[in-house]
Amino acid sequence: MKILFVTTEVPSPRGSGGLIANYYHLRGLVREGHEVTLVSLAPRGAAGARVDIDGLHRSMLIPGVPPTTVGGLMANVFQKEPFPIRKYMKVDAGSGLRTLAVEHVFDLVHLAGLHTAHLAEDLRNVVHGPMVLYEHNVQAKVHELFYRMQRDPLRRWYARLQWKRMLAYEAEVCRRFDCVLTFSEPDAGRLAGLSKGARVSWLPLAVDAERLSRISTSEAFDVLWIGSLRWLPNIDSLRWFADEIVPKILAGRPETSVAVAGSSPPPWLKKLAGRSPRIRVLGEVDDAYDLMGRSRLIVVPLRIGSGVRVKILEALALRRAVLSTTLGCEGIEVESGKHLVVADDPKAFAGEAIRLLDDDRRRSDLAARGYDLVLARHDYRKVGAKMSALYESLRQGDTVQATR
Repeated sequence: MKILFVTTEVPSPRGSGGLIANYYHLRGLVREGHEVTLVSLAPRGAAGARVDIDGLHRSMLIPGVPPTTVGGLMANVFQKEPFPIRKYMKVDAGSGLRTLAVEHVFDLVHLAGLHTAHLAEDLRNVVHGPMVLYEHNVQAKVHELFYRMQRDPLRRWYARLQWKRMLAYEAEVCRRFDCVLTFSEPDAGRLAGLSKGARVSWLPLAVDAERLSRISTSEAFDVLWIGSLRWLPNIDSLRWFADEIVPKILAGRPETSVAVAGSSPPPWLKKLAGRSPRIRVLGEVDDAYDLMGRSRLIVVPLRIGSGVRVKILEALALRRAVLSTTLGCEGIEVESGKHLVVADDPKAFAGEAIRLLDDDRRRSDLAARGYDLVLARHDYRKVGAKMSALYESLRQGDTVQATR
């Protein structure tokens, strides 16, 4: 099958969750024998970004995604679409995609993320096969949770405006596709309820479980928070962790070392680390897997968001112990106390962290069972085979059914 695969950034096994998810989708489809063309919308000045995926039929970068500015946020008040969508609409991608589709006659289009959904209108008259939208997160849910956590009146007003616009946009757009996919059953249910009439299914998030399991490192850090600091839910997660949880961990276990990894750490975090020798701010790291593998406990204190956290799957594949909130591990069929540990308030989270750090055997048992789960459900080879079967079914005109 000839597949056109469109992303907002160049897929990579090292980076944010969306980049990793797209990378393993591509790996899986190529492994199944499909002829895949990748088109990535890139930030301005990123024309030299490297696409490093063996077996792709071709790849193309379309630069032009503008940076987020205060002026752009203010101007969006007078625009119809929510700001995160409008930002990608400014990229001149339609004519190039149409030309590509006319020349190569694709059997199916895979649009990765709601931010690429508007491109379907540029392709409908030149692609006669199914169009699939893969939603990495239910964007309306993310925006709703962010709005509800705002306390400043102006920020709360703007966040509510964005939530309502995203709610209307997402509900309307999802109905235009032959299939909308998510990474989890909860998100599939949310989208089906939000966008009446949309054909929604789901496939598990994928990683290379076998390769990650072979990475061998010695433990060096007690607790690690790692994530992209370009994503607002992660910033909220880090702030809550640093302000409410870390002091309780250090009060109960003063020798604990805490590491934070992510590009462009905020000034408040650097100040906090300056006041405590037990906290290290690492910034962006060259090898996230090495860092995760050297950590006794990886924390995911997420309070806002949807989708599935790829870092949990990677941590479990690396045979590391994980402590998460309920929302943080939503969409992964894990059991608290069996594959990882779940806690939702600062006191309980800190208490579980201390108990896990003091119990080597418990961490080891959790990690072993977690790895078995990831290998069975989330390895990209198995997910790729399921995706391939679903796409072949769509090509034959079959009705979308929930996929397990």
